[in-house]
Amino acid sequence: MRFHARTVAPASLFVGLLSSQLCAQVSYGGVRPSEWVRLDLPLTSVQLPYVDTAALRAQNARPMPGQPLRYGAVAYVGASADEIGMWERLGSGDLVWRVAISSPGAFSLSATFSEFLLPPGGELYVHSNGDRRTLGAYVDVSANTDGSFAFEPLAGDELVLEYFEPADAPFHATISLGTVIHDFVGVFDLLDTSGQWVTPAPEAAGPCEVDVACEPSYANEARAVVRLLSNGALCTGAMINNTSSTKTPYMMTAFHCGSMNNAILYFNYQRPNCGSGTVTYQTASGTSLKASNKKYDYRLTQVTGAIPAAANHYLLGWDRSGVAPASTVCIHHPAGDVKKISFDNNAPVKESTRWHILAWESGVTEGGSSGSPLMSQSGRYFIGQLWGGASYCGFVFDDYYGRFDQAWANVKTFLDPGNTGATTLAGYDP
Repeated sequence: MRFHARTVAPASLFVGLLSSQLCAQVSYGGVRPSEWVRLDLPLTSVQLPYVDTAALRAQNARPMPGQPLRYGAVAYVGASADEIGMWERLGSGDLVWRVAISSPGAFSLSATFSEFLLPPGGELYVHSNGDRRTLGAYVDVSANTDGSFAFEPLAGDELVLEYFEPADAPFHATISLGTVIHDFVGVFDLLDTSGQWVTPAPEAAGPCEVDVACEPSYANEARAVVRLLSNGALCTGAMINNTSSTKTPYMMTAFHCGSMNNAILYFNYQRPNCGSGTVTYQTASGTSLKASNKKYDYRLTQVTGAIPAAANHYLLGWDRSGVAPASTVCIHHPAGDVKKISFDNNAPVKESTRWHILAWESGVTEGGSSGSPLMSQSGRYFIGQLWGGASYCGFVFDDYYGRFDQAWANVKTFLDPGNTGATTLAGYDP
């Protein structure tokens, strides 16, 4: 086995703006190697190509309808742990691999591994120059079902990856760094620990938006709604119920939010009180696509990774009848902000394959709200997911949602596996 280091030259990397996959997985605890053992070999660094953060902020401040809100530029690395960084064998026979990833000007960084195959006892840790946390340990069971893996953003413009492998490992790890996300918005630091704005920015949710905690009667439905990060894009998704007694954790979002194969799900990313309180959240990842359609703008995925018990998630009920309810409500993450709630006290208009919200009585939707659930106010039934629209705090009109009844033929296999023929299904608290 040969171990060496090679710093990838910036010319071999490509930076783009995409909307596909990213994930964060449950950490299993532990201490990164550099904190408990002396490492003699130098920490090598990979510097990514220059990203014009200010220009990207200006270009992506307000997305077009049917497009997600982008927060990150994607740098393609495509290199294995044997090609970048440095392997060091300790006196005990154990191995440590380290590499620093630098992208000057980034508010935060995260990464996706195209290959993440670890032996039992293998542990990956991540820390940055702008965050006191260390993520990890990530272990063999952290990988997604396709063998990929990624982690949530960490504040700062440099990441350090540290991997430990015991001397008695039955095989050597296969680790390939696929992409790194350069955050040009500040998605990780929009709010401080008190739940107040640190730097109000164009990406911050508008002043007319209403915290979901201001409407406590929707507390259950709020627990089903998740903030999504997907390879440089911000969206919203909703956990949804099915007729099986096993209550498989399915999630609905918009097709245009990109591949959900490895999306980060942020549960309970909200203020605990109406307009105040410390923002806390739980993350989960590891998803597999079950059904999708561009025309009807939906993606149904199954969460395959562990959902933390503290997430206390809920599964939305649904109505596939295609009959317009008397009034509707939407719970969402505008601009990636803490969870908000919007109300339309009139029936939505059925137009082609979409529901048309003529005007909101309270709140609106914004970039980052894409994929969020439209529900009937009375039965709290899911009837569609946000495609896009024209609304903002100065213009409360014209939002459009994909219709759940149009998606039913393709999602029926998963949401009604017993072929019960149910037209509606109540929500469920697992």
